[in-house]
Amino acid sequence: MGIANNDMQSKTSLIEARLVAGDRALFERMQTVVLAKCVRGYEDEYIAARLADQDARRAKFGNSPFMQEPNIKNGCGGLRDFQNLLWMAFFKYRVQSLGELKGRGQISETEERQLEQAYEFLLWVRNQLHYQASRPVDVLGRNLQPSVAYSLGYTDRSPRKRLELFMRDVYYHLRNVY
Repeated sequence: MGIANNDMQSKTSLIEARLVAGDRALFERMQTVVLAKCVRGYEDEYIAARLADQDARRAKFGNSPFMQEPNIKNGCGGLRDFQNLLWMAFFKYRVQSLGELKGRGQISETEERQLEQAYEFLLWVRNQLHYQASRPVDVLGRNLQPSVAYSLGYTDRSPRKRLELFMRDVYYHLRNVY
């Protein structure tokens, strides 16, 4: 647990652990130990580190969700910001989902729905981006925007209109996460 308490990413990995196979009782004991030794008493420190990481990422990848070529994973309002929200919510409120966060009155039903839709849409875009580029790519470059848009069902006869509708949706979802 010493490494986890000195490294935010190790700590995040421990709280993200999922039982795939094996001894459930042992896994639950590990979760109890992580909570006791890595979470309780470290809430403010962890949240501050996550916010600093978020600020650094945003500065590196453009401090706006409205970039001409947005980084779907690491940019403002991207997938990492969504994950950051859940990680910080776990430390602050011990919740692991948007539904639990809504149940505690921290977000509204509308916000929960918008965040879920945004996450799903951005995953959809990122997956198609990887497919269109034939390699892992997180930046929705102008050269890939038309093919990603078309593949995701934006099929207006006008290429300009198709791209405009697609990017409007990209910005809408990035803004909602942001």
